Amino acid sequence: MASDESFPFIKGTALRSEKYSAVPRRMEAEFVLPPRNAGEHAKFIRDRVALLSETVRIDSPKKITASDRKIISVRMTTAAGVDPELLESTKKGAQISLLDFDPQTGIALVDARPELRPLLQKLDRYEKSLKDKPETPSNRKLINYIEDIRLAGFSEVVGDALRADWATLPKDMPIWLEFHVRGGYSNKIEASASKAALQAAFRKQQLQSDLEKLRLQMPEEDVYFALISINAAAEVFALVDCIFELELPPQVALKWLQAEHRPTTVDPQLKFDSLSPTAPEVVLLDSGLLGEHPLLKPVISGVHSALENETGADSFGHGTEMAGVAVYGQQLPDVLQHGRYAPEARIRSVQLIKAPGQGTALEEMRAAWPALTEKAVAIADAGAVNVKQVFALAITAESKFGDRASSWTNAVDKAAYNHCLLYTSDAADE
Repeated sequence: MASDESFPFIKGTALRSEKYSAVPRRMEAEFVLPPRNAGEHAKFIRDRVALLSETVRIDSPKKITASDRKIISVRMTTAAGVDPELLESTKKGAQISLLDFDPQTGIALVDARPELRPLLQKLDRYEKSLKDKPETPSNRKLINYIEDIRLAGFSEVVGDALRADWATLPKDMPIWLEFHVRGGYSNKIEASASKAALQAAFRKQQLQSDLEKLRLQMPEEDVYFALISINAAAEVFALVDCIFELELPPQVALKWLQAEHRPTTVDPQLKFDSLSPTAPEVVLLDSGLLGEHPLLKPVISGVHSALENETGADSFGHGTEMAGVAVYGQQLPDVLQHGRYAPEARIRSVQLIKAPGQGTALEEMRAAWPALTEKAVAIADAGAVNVKQVFALAITAESKFGDRASSWTNAVDKAAYNHCLLYTSDAADE
């Protein structure tokens, strides 16, 4: 080390201390750092509760109030032995309900009046017992573990699943979210107040959602589903005092929401030039087609299915997307701007699968794919008279034959040769 180097003396004050365990040596007992100043810590907690009450008083005119209770964040130390349930109180008119606790961050969310009287009463007993039992004061297992108290912030009500996907989710695009609020069928008055506050917040932010129908009631909470951006959800949270969790819906709920509650849109005003009866057809062998789609309906010549007990309607979306590519290519933005389009061909759809990895798309159905494809070709052929057809097959699977042709490929080639057809493969996706 160079002789001119020196280490400055650093003077500071420890703001808090925690319990640490040393590696046992010769059966030595666990050691503990000197405890914090109990009197100063008690004063700190009182100051934080007073600041909390003042913050609520100042913010109240800006809020859509559902209750005199608030969602409060109590940060506790993450050391072993912390028990957030000690925060709870069942005293009538002064309840403190524990909503959630994250052992990683030490954040406990409670629903309580901002005065937190039950906590201050425990703090009183803690301070009084310091004189007689300074080493083991009353309620020390609660008071000593409290690090901070304030109104819950938006980041603290984000649920586990939403937090896990946070980095990859768009913040300004609508996604399905769950709003967990106080209420439930055991607390009808609070449930009604929370619903009214949430609806008022949505109206104030000019957000569309059918909260009346998209609600799940549990004993002590209500869950509302809304198609909303994360940024807009943050603005709604800032307006109300009843939301204690924002979460992504589970997959089973998400599928139902996406299928039954698609966002409503205004049909584009587009006029189509007429096609001759013998105009060629693009036959899509895919997941089906939404026959009522306003941008496709005028050029659809037929919607069929090669599957048993299916109508050919597209519940997955890929077939409808491919139909749009076949009809418009890259011209759709210009077409919508001009309001008129001269199509070159009609669209006929024959459903081969419902969705990837399901039904006929399962790997164990591979042997049936050639026959199913030939059946689809026959269906399309029977539906067209004196019409030239181009078949587009945008369904692919990993080849097990390398450069050699598979039975599926041979079936396609055979159908094309026998019927004088032109096939395109998954290049249609491009």
